[in-house]
Amino acid sequence: MSTTINGSSTTALATALFDKLDTKKQGYLEQADLQTASASSSDNAKTADVFKALDSDSDGKVTKSELSVALQKVGDQLNAQADQARVTAASGDTASASGSSAPPAAAGGPPPGAGDRDGASDGNGAAAATPSTAATPSTAASRSGTAPASASASTSATSSTASTIKYIAAADTDNNGTVSDAEKAAYDKAQEAALVKSAEEKAAALKAQTQVDQYKAVSSSGDAASGRAAAVDVSA
Repeated sequence: MSTTINGSSTTALATALFDKLDTKKQGYLEQADLQTASASSSDNAKTADVFKALDSDSDGKVTKSELSVALQKVGDQLNAQADQARVTAASGDTASASGSSAPPAAAGGPPPGAGDRDGASDGNGAAAATPSTAATPSTAASRSGTAPASASASTSATSSTASTIKYIAAADTDNNGTVSDAEKAAYDKAQEAALVKSAEEKAAALKAQTQVDQYKAVSSSGDAASGRAAAVDVSA
């Protein structure tokens, strides 16, 4: 969780820092005080720039008030950067979730949520849909003839479970609740034999039906020929 830098914290920090730097207890800071606190003499140029920034009235002295104001400005800048970072992060989260959010209302249509108010109307004065008439995912699915994804997943899982139970019941010949490799091999072999038998029975039935159809065709052809011959005899 981010921490906001407020006036109280900067004032306390300015007081502590000022008391530490004001070694001569003058009630103000000189550039030499900052240089003394610096770890290296090579930082003198930077120290001069810092002192100039702190000395807002350019009198060559930095009071506790000037130090506090300067630290508050730094705190405000840090707060602004933190706020911008939070806004950026929130925008990224919103963009990531936009794929599952509802699309914006079409131009001229009611604003999102307008249908949740009884008696609300759209831009044309027509009554907007109320919660009792608004389509829900389940009713929309019923109207379109499709089931919700959750219902489809539940049905698929139920079907898979039923198939597994049926397989175990058929293959577990010793009824110990598990299917061994030998039982699986025997079950697969029995299934193959059943498929072969079924195919043979279908082939035999197809052959018999073909013979019946051929017999009917020959019989119909013979009856037609007999009819033509009888017709010739009568006309003669």
